Amino acid sequence: RKLDQFSFSETLQLGVRVVDGRHEGLAYTESLDRASLDEMLAEAVLNARMIQKDYEMVLPQASPLPSLEGMY
Repeated sequence: RKLDQFSFSETLQLGVRVVDGRHEGLAYTESLDRASLDEMLAEAVLNARMIQKDYEMVLPQASPLPSLEGMY
């Protein structure tokens, strides 16, 4: 009942939702390098074109974001 070993692991993930009228696509990545971010965005756009919804997606009006200290 004694701790032999301890290790800390930190992961990064980022998701994006693309909204274009009746089209909505999602994608995510676990890498924040430029190539992975470009690929994630391209996949979200491709996913948005695969399914057409019966309703039109409306984004809420812009409002100030709260401060999130300790976040990147």
